[in-house]
Amino acid sequence: SHLPEVLGANVAAVGVGPALRRSFHELDGLLSDPTHREELLCSSPYNLDVSSRLAGPARVRELERLTAEEGWYPGLAGSTALVAVVDGPWTRLAVANAGDCRAVLCRAGEAVALSDDHKPSDVDERRRIEAAGSRVADGYMSTPRSFGGRLSVSRGLGDKEHKRHGLAVEAQASTAEPELRELALRETDAFVLLACDGVWD
Repeated sequence: SHLPEVLGANVAAVGVGPALRRSFHELDGLLSDPTHREELLCSSPYNLDVSSRLAGPARVRELERLTAEEGWYPGLAGSTALVAVVDGPWTRLAVANAGDCRAVLCRAGEAVALSDDHKPSDVDERRRIEAAGSRVADGYMSTPRSFGGRLSVSRGLGDKEHKRHGLAVEAQASTAEPELRELALRETDAFVLLACDGVWD
């Protein structure tokens, strides 16, 4: 829900391409920001287990209790991200991807891939993951301090446990650094399809 506001401010400041990159990193930071803890708790799966009679601080306390018992905490929150932006006159398209969502353009009746899946087993992704002190096994990334957590993607927002202090954002094992693609639109371009791995798999 923060994306339109963050992206809009960045587009006005630096233009579409740099704004997408900056916005992914800002949203990544929000997922690690303690001031957003209540918001993360209330959007967690455990929120459904809390009685509707509880509100405000009482609801947060109950969510804290549930997450402590289940071993979940907001620092483990994470998501892949895929964003497409078309300029005002509909002449250029920019796509930013971090994870395994996919964007496909229908151009003259043909499918044109606008994103790549970011998997830990990919050579360049694996090199970055291992340089950051994490490891890849059986197609998953794991981090020594990850409490057993494993990721099947090598890029995304959040997943704080797979990030180290002192490393540049693009050097993190699980980085929010998006893959960016920009292209000029043509009259034969019909639509762009954005979908998560649940559709493509």
